[in-house]
Amino acid sequence: MYPAIYFELVISYLFQIKRKVKVIIAVILLGLLILSTTGYNIVVVKSRIVEKPDTGNSENTSEYISVLSSCDFDSGKWQAFIYVHCEDMFVDDWMLSRRLYQTSDVALPKKMKNEWVFTCGSADIATVQSKILFFQDGELKYESGMVLEKSLEGLQTPQCGWLDAKNHALYKYCKEFKPVYWPIVVL
Repeated sequence: MYPAIYFELVISYLFQIKRKVKVIIAVILLGLLILSTTGYNIVVVKSRIVEKPDTGNSENTSEYISVLSSCDFDSGKWQAFIYVHCEDMFVDDWMLSRRLYQTSDVALPKKMKNEWVFTCGSADIATVQSKILFFQDGELKYESGMVLEKSLEGLQTPQCGWLDAKNHALYKYCKEFKPVYWPIVVL
């Protein structure tokens, strides 16, 4: 074959690749648009807790625990996220519109620190898949499983197991979080 024919074959192949790349990019953009409009977020939690928070003695089941007591909300930049797992069907209607909620307003975690009081339960709830996460300067400082249903609200912690929320304080403050509209979020 002549070099000109090779050149034509290479050029036609490059145009085919360009079409394929355009189609792939269009499909990816369409997927991201669908994710962002339907309320589904792909959440990747890369951060790990550097130091475990002190949540008290888990042996005493009548003890009151403030899970955010070790968090100093006066220093650094704080963000908190609530991730609602897709299988949590019993959450309130306001949480069904999105899968990820956040707050950057440090006044909200400060109020949560003062009013979030829990009691140690006598068991664990193994099916907790939703989470609440607190970050200081981009570093994960507190993470806990969370149940936020009308009939049951509390946290599932590795240190104490199930923590019952008192006076619907968990629900009250979590409702003030704002939805995240980005389709893919890396924390």
